[in-house]
Amino acid sequence: MSAAPCAEPVGTASQPSTEAPSVNDPGRDARGRFTRGNPGGTGNPFARQVAALRSALVRSVNEQDISDIAASLLRAAKDGNVAAAKLLLAYSIGKPAETPDPDRLDVDEWNLVKATSVPGRQMTTAVQRVPVQLASDFVVAALPGIHKGMAKRIGDGFKAMDAKQNAENAPADKASSTTPPMNGTAPSTHGDNGGARPSPNGQNGRTAPSFNGRNGGRHRLSRKERKARDERDLMREFEKLLDE
Repeated sequence: MSAAPCAEPVGTASQPSTEAPSVNDPGRDARGRFTRGNPGGTGNPFARQVAALRSALVRSVNEQDISDIAASLLRAAKDGNVAAAKLLLAYSIGKPAETPDPDRLDVDEWNLVKATSVPGRQMTTAVQRVPVQLASDFVVAALPGIHKGMAKRIGDGFKAMDAKQNAENAPADKASSTTPPMNGTAPSTHGDNGGARPSPNGQNGRTAPSFNGRNGGRHRLSRKERKARDERDLMREFEKLLDE
């Protein structure tokens, strides 16, 4: 019995290229292949279909089938089938390791010591931190309440903005017409009762109020300007909420 040459085992599949990216194209290596993390790589468009097929294949094979295949592969390897022997050895003991460099034995040993040790401060940090499963459970349980509180604060902000706009849009002339004068008779606009009529160009000592509020006259915002101001104030509240 002879076994046909098979593809390399999953555990010994060729690793992604670690070559340096090309100077002309950062997304590719020196051989023109896509590097790891390249945003231009679209990946396998049939990944879901391949996963479904693999699942079906795994469900159709049991432990006894694998044992029978391994026994057949072993018999073929003993009979001198080189491909069967390579496949059997690759899955059982793996490919042989690289021959160590005698001049780097001390360096390799030191690197192994460093790789198998942990700094003390990292151990302290790990003890003080919360396990990821506990943190995930806590956040998932707390999110509904947090979202409800945020929604309430946002709704209250909109209500306050609407109330402020309604108060500012109320006619100001009606309130001023019903208010009696504070002290006696108001100065006449033509100066008959002693009140000097203000000159529009400031010739009689009184500067006329500026329409843009630069010389003391209050600039009254339009409805569009008030709405923009209120939206800016609300956005500042949102930013404060997000920072919290």
